[in-house]
Parts: sequence; structure tokens; C-alpha cells
Amino acid sequence: IRTAVIRPGFVYGGHGGVISSLFFEVDPKQKELVIEGLPSKRWSWVHVDDLGAAYVVVAKAGAAANHQLFNIAAQDNPTFEELKVAGAKAAGWQGGEVKYVPLGKDQERRQNWETNVIINPQKAFNLGWRPHHMGVVSEMDLYYAAWKAARK
Repeated sequence: IRTAVIRPGFVYGGHGGVISSLFFEVDPKQKELVIEGLPSKRWSWVHVDDLGAAYVVVAKAGAAANHQLFNIAAQDNPTFEELKVAGAKAAGWQGGEVKYVPLGKDQERRQNWETNVIINPQKAFNLGWRPHHMGVVSEMDLYYAAWKAARK
């Protein structure tokens, strides 16, 4: 039996998912944007359509992909602060002061994500896969519109 493991970065696109609330649930009238947690942490991201294309590339690779693990991500790896600011601006925040607040001890689940989560997609690139989307930050306005429409 041929097998391969596909390990994506954080997935964006479509109507959002669980993580989108971290970026879009802001009051655009507020002058202050609160960033909870480490603003400098970086995460790898992949658009849901690019992830689907990666599955096809790996499936078609046959023996070259057998018993292999493939990380699937774009290579931009924005900081959490870049994501929060882009999400807030997409939601209508006009800019102002950014306030940094450490996560509390009662936020144990979110503490798990207080590190860099960067993966290397080189093996997928070697099979010919390439992401076609420009990156989560550059597509934040579109991502926000889809998230907002899905909430109606």
C-alpha cells in the first residue's frame, strides 16, 4: 500500500474556520487594537485551494511520494502582529495604538500556540507543487469578506 502524509500549515480561505475569530472579531470604532500573546510569533499558512492542489500533486507522484511526509505551506510566514493588524484593518479598524497583552494562565489552550510554527515545503516543491495564492496577509480583505458572509 502506498502512503504519504500531508502536513499543512494553518489553513485559510473559504469561510474562515476557527482561527479567523482571532483576527476579525474587533470593534472597528476602537482606537486601540489589543494583541494578546506574543506579537512576534510566526506561523506557516496555506490557502485551502493550494492545499487541495498539493493533495493532487502528491497522489499523482506515485512511488516518489511513497512513505514520505510533505509539509504544505506558502513561504511568507507572517508574524501574529502582521496578521492581527491586517485582520483588524479588513474589519474596518482605522488604525491607532496597538496594545500588547500577555496571555493569562487561564488561557492554557492558546498558550499552546505561543511559539513559531514554521514548516518547510521543499519536498512538495520538489514534486512540482507551488502555492498560487499570494499569502494570508495580502488576501486578508477577501478572507474577511468570506468570513463575514458565512456568519450571516
